[in-house]
Amino acid sequence: MIEERFGLSLWLTNAQLTLAHMANGIASQKEILNRIINEPGVDTLYAYLSFYFSYSLEESVTASEVRREFVDASKIRDYFFYHVLPFNLDEIERPHDCLRLESNSPVIDRFETLLDVMLLSYGRNECLEEVRQAATLLGGLDDFRLSSLQFLLSPSCTEATGDVEFLVACDQYSLGDHRGAAVTISRLIEADPAAAWVYELAARNDSALSIPRSTSSLAGVIISETKAFLDLSKDLSSVRESLLKLGFRTRKLLASRAVAGLLDRVLDLPISETFSAAQSVFCMSCPLIQPSHYKILEKVEERAFEKLTAQRRTSSSVAHQIGVIAASSTDDAPQVMAQMSVPAKRANLYLAYNAYNERRYSDATRYYAAYRAIDPQLTSPRTLAFEYALYRRQNQLGQALTAFVDAYFDHSRSHSLYSMEEFVDWAVSQAVADNTALDRSILLHVFSTYYGSVHDGDLSDALEDILDHFGVRLPSELIRENLEKRRLIYVLRFVANIDRLEDTTRFASLNEIETERILILQWLVQNDPPNRNAYTQEISSITKDQEVARLSVQFERSKIYVHEEGIRRTFDTEIKPQFFRYRQLLADPEVGAQIDKIEQRIRKLLKESDLEFGYLLIPSTERDSVYFSMIQRAYDILVLDPSHGFKTYLSTRILHGILEGELRASFVNEGLMVSVDGSSKEQEALDRWSEHLNGLGPPVRMEIAKSIVKFSERVTEAIAYLKDRRIRILSKEMPEGLFAIGMSAPAFERLKQSLSSTTTYEEFFERLLLNFWESVELCLRDVKLELSGKFLRQILSAFDSLESSLNGHDAEGRPTELLDAIARCRTSFALHLERVSAWFARAGVLAREPFLASAAIRVAERITNNCYPEHPLDVQNTEVGVHEIAGDILNPLVDLLTNSFQNAAEHSGVLDRAPVVRVMVASTVAKDLRFEVVSELSKSVDVDACRAELRELVDEEDVSNPAAVASEGRTGIRKMKRILRHDFQSESKLYIDVSSDNEVVVSFIVPRSYVRERTHH
Repeated sequence: MIEERFGLSLWLTNAQLTLAHMANGIASQKEILNRIINEPGVDTLYAYLSFYFSYSLEESVTASEVRREFVDASKIRDYFFYHVLPFNLDEIERPHDCLRLESNSPVIDRFETLLDVMLLSYGRNECLEEVRQAATLLGGLDDFRLSSLQFLLSPSCTEATGDVEFLVACDQYSLGDHRGAAVTISRLIEADPAAAWVYELAARNDSALSIPRSTSSLAGVIISETKAFLDLSKDLSSVRESLLKLGFRTRKLLASRAVAGLLDRVLDLPISETFSAAQSVFCMSCPLIQPSHYKILEKVEERAFEKLTAQRRTSSSVAHQIGVIAASSTDDAPQVMAQMSVPAKRANLYLAYNAYNERRYSDATRYYAAYRAIDPQLTSPRTLAFEYALYRRQNQLGQALTAFVDAYFDHSRSHSLYSMEEFVDWAVSQAVADNTALDRSILLHVFSTYYGSVHDGDLSDALEDILDHFGVRLPSELIRENLEKRRLIYVLRFVANIDRLEDTTRFASLNEIETERILILQWLVQNDPPNRNAYTQEISSITKDQEVARLSVQFERSKIYVHEEGIRRTFDTEIKPQFFRYRQLLADPEVGAQIDKIEQRIRKLLKESDLEFGYLLIPSTERDSVYFSMIQRAYDILVLDPSHGFKTYLSTRILHGILEGELRASFVNEGLMVSVDGSSKEQEALDRWSEHLNGLGPPVRMEIAKSIVKFSERVTEAIAYLKDRRIRILSKEMPEGLFAIGMSAPAFERLKQSLSSTTTYEEFFERLLLNFWESVELCLRDVKLELSGKFLRQILSAFDSLESSLNGHDAEGRPTELLDAIARCRTSFALHLERVSAWFARAGVLAREPFLASAAIRVAERITNNCYPEHPLDVQNTEVGVHEIAGDILNPLVDLLTNSFQNAAEHSGVLDRAPVVRVMVASTVAKDLRFEVVSELSKSVDVDACRAELRELVDEEDVSNPAAVASEGRTGIRKMKRILRHDFQSESKLYIDVSSDNEVVVSFIVPRSYVRERTHH
């Protein structure tokens, strides 16, 4: 009927697509879209926006993906934001352009756009006379937006719009009659589900009653998510995404304005000092007699607020009077509040708001403390933002930090309530080595975890300030200080980590740093049992890194790194939605085919149109395109992410000074380098070697100096070329870069074939990461070949040329000391080059060279003893023959042995000493290599129960999901089975039993393809 009377409007099309999507799913709404865009003579712009209405309704499409298509300025950008994104009103630069583009639209679109443009213009104090005239001409229409504008603009309009029953519900809520308010709210929503001004009150009342809201209706879903946004009962990032999706679903309805206004909120409305366009537009689209909106109204038009309060001066509404107290300056606020039967907790909060708005911060602090003290369990977590605002206004950094840390420990999502960037800047600007350093470090770590690594240098400084303040040299010495245990555990766990310790000047070597970190972790194992596994895993990782150096005789640890947890957080926002979209297309091929046709039709319409907006883009929606763009974006993040990507760590760990310094060191130490930009390089060389060349004539000395300069220049050029051109990410700007990181065509296809409609996101993430590291390791191999090949040849050639020029002199003119220095430099440079080469290996992965079984046992024993230092194991090792094992499986073999040893250390039941553990290694008839770990079991352990438990775990169906393995409890048997199946690619089973001699026997096979028996001649 609407279409017949008013034409096919954007308003109606969006409503049809939304209803079809919610009622019958994606296929239903795509059918409607397909019909619309294939109508003869369809308007291209209308089809284009309809496509985006449909696209943005899909479950896996985020607001950021929709926004991404209009990052750059465009003639259509404002119009697109207005119609498609209900959250971007502040970004609409020229509202009247939206109105101009509606000149040929159906009357519904013209009317809706006109009213919204009027509200936006009024809120910006633009075109006020035109807005007033339009409001007057449309005065006979029943619309809250028009009524609000008339009240705001016309002195003769003295009656503010209101909703009597809604105000009754507000009064019931304010007086603590939450059950009565629930009845009234239900009646309001039943009568008008689109009355979006009721939603937040409903959410707050549900929270007060601690009852869930039915989500069988769209209004119920919005109220439920609003409650989660206000009380932090769910992760705020996921709540925000849910609210954004609800904003898309209610686009062009008042509910979307309610959602947009809510998402823009930082402080509670009565104490906010600025308001977004979405908040102002929502306020003016609702009844103006809305107590929670009085502060917005006062900011939008103070005279209108005064007119409203004058009109309602005799009102008996408690909610109205509280709203006026909170939003305006009233001298008798405590007296007025005392005359009402408002619960003391709520009364104190609104008196605190009143004092804050009057800049009486000490009174506000007092009222707020009283609010917190009454029924603390009912304190709204959102008032933390108010508490911070109070401390900020009074420049009380210490109190603000203490409050933040206490709140974060009580509720890990509370950080989302703060303006974190501003808070961190404030804390850093006043950083000193005092009692605020501990809490400052926690704030900075939270920022680093959730918002980015730009302040990691300040985090390292905070650790130094903590140590200086307490007068200790090492973080482990803080254990002796009288510190609150929660704070001490947090700082030792998250702040005093390897990265931060490397930034200090308190350690002479990496070994000292790792020893200190292990000491800290050993204390944490004993004092923070819930996180014991995390600590033992880190001990294992550090120990493995140390053993890499021992096993491969390396001088230095790897410096190749990607912050996988940080990458994972970025993926959750950008890649995860694309993955679920791709999986959805895999699950329903018919919908995929339909989407392909729609995309082709839209592209054809855009290509053939004569629109004035230039080249318009649409996102990839066809299945293969979605897969391609998902993988491409994933690799962009892995390689280029400024906070956590490969390029960042390549720059900070290798390229910024350390590579050049390491390669130049031997030449500088032997006096064979001259300044790059020195004005007289020959004289510099002569000055360095003058006393050793005294017996030579001036021409010979100058000739030698020129040879040294030429040598220095050749070495400098070779190092510069390596650093600035070769050890770089391959790109258009760096066409000679060795890090050509990307997924090969076969790997691209293999990963694609491995994905199905049942593949989990965790499985996809693990596979993608595996492919990424395979690509990186190929590049690392190329770097090592470059170092040992072309680069080394250039340096050796320079050495040979220098020696040749020096040996060309007769015996009396040969500079013996200089030739000795060159010989020493050759040896020293070879060591430095070997050290640099060791950097180019993946961190935390053991060496690829073949190893002996005894080496793997030693590594596992050391890891276990670092985790359980009180009673270290003394593992007895017996090997029949000597076997070399392929380096590829050192990591998983060490994990198998470590798991066996740690179970013995932790679950043997042996007290006051370590259990006896022995390992037997021998070939089988089939030439596989069998490892048998036998560990002592205490007589106090129930052997039968232990045997039954172990057999149940061994016999259960194999677990291939990494997430399930990661969540396993104490034994780690699932992990061991997964290693055998996936890392060893072996069909042989894990054997575990308990013998009659009270010994646990663990046996597994290393396949013969990885084993070679070593013979001695």
